[in-house]
Amino acid sequence: MKVRTLVMMAGILAGGAAQAETPDVDALLMPCVACHGAQGISSAAHIPHLNGQLASYLRDDLSALVQGRRKTSVVNHVPATWSIAEINAVARFYETRQAQRPPQPVDAQKVELGETIYQRRCAECHPDSGRASEFDSPLMAAQNIQYLINEMRLFVSGERKFVYKMDEAFHGLSMQDLEAVAHFFASQPQH
Repeated sequence: MKVRTLVMMAGILAGGAAQAETPDVDALLMPCVACHGAQGISSAAHIPHLNGQLASYLRDDLSALVQGRRKTSVVNHVPATWSIAEINAVARFYETRQAQRPPQPVDAQKVELGETIYQRRCAECHPDSGRASEFDSPLMAAQNIQYLINEMRLFVSGERKFVYKMDEAFHGLSMQDLEAVAHFFASQPQH
């Protein structure tokens, strides 16, 4: 009798797992597409591109937005009801989008200064001119300048908390220095 009950319970559990629904990514992306575009390419300079970003970074960032733990310079449209499975599905979707980010105008002098600062302060966590990542840092190459500057202001003001070594990297830099770094990252090809 016990064996039969266990077999029945295992069957019910297995059936339930088989019926577990995969999140409908198209439906989940509806609040995202207006600002980040269908392929993760932002429609406005103050909004980040999400295409090609690391799923691990996006998952952590989306989770923090859902839970209200992440201050951002843009309006947060991430539904507070998203589950971990839904967050993972959206993060994986954007990681696989490989559309090329559009070029943006940059100041050559700021790019030059930004590269010097990048080499001394940023390269360890954002290697290959921001096209790679260490310690689950976001990919920075070809990101929107204005978005980067706005987020840097949040870090400097303390509204957004530093992670890993960012407090050391930002220490002693002026907003002009940080803007130069934003120009450097924005000037880099994404791939």
